[in-house]
Amino acid sequence: MFLNGDSTGSPKRLERYFNAAEAAVKIAIDEIETLMLRALELRGIKGKDAEFVVWDFLSSELQGHRSHGVGKFLLLDAAIEGRKGNIEEISARGGNPVLLDCNGEIGQLAAKEGIERAVQLMESQRMAAVGMINHSRYSRLGYIAEKLADLGFASIVTNSAGPPAVPAMNAIESLYGTNPICFGFPASQNIIIDFATSERPWGDIRDAVIREEQLPFDGFIDEDGKPTRDPDAANAVKSFGAHKGNALCMAIEILCGCLLAGLAGEEVETQYQLGSWLIVFDPKLVNEQAYFRSVEKLIESIEKSTPIDDQQPVRVPGRRSLEARKSAEMSGEIEIDPNTLEYLTSMSAGGRHVLESNNKLD
Repeated sequence: MFLNGDSTGSPKRLERYFNAAEAAVKIAIDEIETLMLRALELRGIKGKDAEFVVWDFLSSELQGHRSHGVGKFLLLDAAIEGRKGNIEEISARGGNPVLLDCNGEIGQLAAKEGIERAVQLMESQRMAAVGMINHSRYSRLGYIAEKLADLGFASIVTNSAGPPAVPAMNAIESLYGTNPICFGFPASQNIIIDFATSERPWGDIRDAVIREEQLPFDGFIDEDGKPTRDPDAANAVKSFGAHKGNALCMAIEILCGCLLAGLAGEEVETQYQLGSWLIVFDPKLVNEQAYFRSVEKLIESIEKSTPIDDQQPVRVPGRRSLEARKSAEMSGEIEIDPNTLEYLTSMSAGGRHVLESNNKLD
């Protein structure tokens, strides 16, 4: 299943292949960033483009979302090899929404283009939508919403996320993608609400395989529909929130899959057959002053709410992740699995496909 390399990128059997007993190692964030940038430079991605790609994955890692962090970066070779040409606009020029055929572009650079197109539209409008097809996955939608919030825009970012991984309600067979959705709002401290409509992210499987561990959470089922924590046996993941979450998962499948990509459900065979939306709002849409006053008042009301359990403080959604990132950045270090670090070191020295890309691990 895996192709491994030494520091020169040549294949060899690792002496500590998937040794889960080894503790995570602390390493400087700058060092991890340098390894990732070096790996991208060897693959022809440099400058601002490389920084955008790296910090999509690295910010996920710093926020504690390992399933979308450095381990996911290890799969990037397949996505880079899928690039076929320039991103093309397939909607009428000057229209809103803008529709882009990304021609196999890696997800982060497709998103970067999508943000730029949305910002251009917002120069003359108060709402904008950019739809994208034919690109690989991003790490995390929240990274895109953060960029837009930093520019002063609210946003809804969503995409179909197949091939099938989530069953219809009360079914065994996978049918929908994990179909994430993210809401971003500018504020004194931006509000980023980012979640998959599956109970757990599919990337938990990859993380468990790399660490040679059991899945740490319930939510996955095997081919017989029985709960499992064995990453090899996991065949599907349930939607969150019973029938309501399953309905939201289906709605995103239609909004992004049927409406944009023209494919959904069992028709989807690769990540390039998915659709993505960036929907952007200017707080000036109605009353900018009232927007910022009311959003800050809402944050204040949430934070002063009385907790049911004193050990569980009431938080604004997304704050825990941001606090984890700030703590990591203040320390200047990050804990990372030794196998992940070894694979990343191999990538930075020219090793290719250090982790196999397939529908199970993507």
